[in-house]
Amino acid sequence: MSKPGGKQRLHLSGVVPPVVTPLSADGALDIASLERLVEFELAAGVSALFVLGTGGEGPYLDLPEREEVVARVVKQAAGRAPVVVGISDIGTARALHNLHLAAAAGADGLVCTAPFYGEVSDIEVEAHFEALAGAAGGLPLYAYDIPSKVGSKLSTASVVRMARRGLIAGVKDSSGDIDGFRRLRLELGGLEGFSLLTGSDSFADMALLGLADGMIAGMANVDPAGYVRLYAAARQGRWEEARAEQDRLFLLRDIVLAGLPRVSSFSATIGSFKTALVQLGVIDSDALQPPLRRLNDAERERVREVLLAGGLSPVADGK
Repeated sequence: MSKPGGKQRLHLSGVVPPVVTPLSADGALDIASLERLVEFELAAGVSALFVLGTGGEGPYLDLPEREEVVARVVKQAAGRAPVVVGISDIGTARALHNLHLAAAAGADGLVCTAPFYGEVSDIEVEAHFEALAGAAGGLPLYAYDIPSKVGSKLSTASVVRMARRGLIAGVKDSSGDIDGFRRLRLELGGLEGFSLLTGSDSFADMALLGLADGMIAGMANVDPAGYVRLYAAARQGRWEEARAEQDRLFLLRDIVLAGLPRVSSFSATIGSFKTALVQLGVIDSDALQPPLRRLNDAERERVREVLLAGGLSPVADGK
């Protein structure tokens, strides 16, 4: 299947970091840091870049900021890897607006959750994705199942129906529902071009054991090379090596504990990713979008200790 203009339809697989959005200390977009981050990820061999997702604080950015992030990442990537863009919003009209901005800025694919805030049924979710798919102009649309953030789970039956109708090109599963994940593989494993992606940082090796096409893992912001090694080992059947790499990455993910319980788990997670990237010399500031709270000095030091224990080499103080 191809998109208008002869461009081949994207089949998302491999390691796809949900790229954080670097901000300056005063909260403005830090474009220089964003460009360095893109280079850091591409140099590690990632398969694609996912911007404006959960890790990218997408819902917190205003529309001009969203548009600029997409345009800058597309320009920096320069065709070396596809760029997929989060367009999630509380309702269809707003998601459609995000879709048009992403498409105009050069997105190669789109990622969307179910609508949130108001409760939604399967019928409403499927109507939402039908409207988005109809407006996507051939761009592949990936469903994002993350009930912890949107308040509802995409049902297996609904995902299967949407996939078979051609509304979605894949699903990123961050629900933690292992049985549901396997059911999707059983139901859709023979559907040409469909991508089943795990959103787990910690069980990616298990998901790859005959189930997942790839991973969208938040920790791939911090150690993309580690996740690329994990993916390669799993794909080549070197399972002991894959497990050892996953074990190291699992312990490295302890950085997300540094801010707890002082701040929310959301602030602690994204804040630790940004702090680690500052300490690795990739971005300049660990600032977050309000009301999220950045880590303090003691928490930054804990991140540094975990990075060192995990085999990474901090070069900056992360303040």
